[in-house]
Amino acid sequence: MNWLNTSSGYDAAYQFDTAGGNDNIALWEVGDAGYNAGNPFRNSNAHYFLPSEDEWYKAAYYDGNGGYNLYPTQSDTISTDDANYNNSLATVTDVGTYAADPSHYGTFDQGGNVWELNDTIVNTTNRGMRGGSLTTPDSTLQSSFGGNTNPTDEIFFIGFRVSSLAPIPEPAAYAAILGCLGLTLAMVRRKGRTAN
Repeated sequence: MNWLNTSSGYDAAYQFDTAGGNDNIALWEVGDAGYNAGNPFRNSNAHYFLPSEDEWYKAAYYDGNGGYNLYPTQSDTISTDDANYNNSLATVTDVGTYAADPSHYGTFDQGGNVWELNDTIVNTTNRGMRGGSLTTPDSTLQSSFGGNTNPTDEIFFIGFRVSSLAPIPEPAAYAAILGCLGLTLAMVRRKGRTAN
């Protein structure tokens, strides 16, 4: 994520205690450019970042009429024709595989496939995750279901969605809204390999 920012002329979203490490995220501090007391893990000057729990939720479930759907497909029902869950395909799929059912904001496949980490702190080590995975039942894709994990966990069905701030398509009361790039990456790592 930091590379996406710095290679495009933006500030890095996250800082780390160790060079090249992914598991020692340091807090931005008062006085740092982009410091935000509401989320000291994310630099507010960054353009690309992990969504917060609220940003992810709204991008997935908002119905466009002031309410929220049960599933991230603009619907209160779901089947394996709408998302990769319940081992229906037995493998991770590319984002856009279920392009017929985008969210209100045009994001694809936020249900099933891989659990998507967000940058909301659940406790001192864990971060929130949403959306279920290819190995879970439909109940984990529902708006009422969320989980959490240590961001250093290396499991094939945990990934993330790179997000950015986008123009506001609704009332001016909102300062910014999640504009997902539709880039969900499975965090599959092999021994000796790390990713930022």
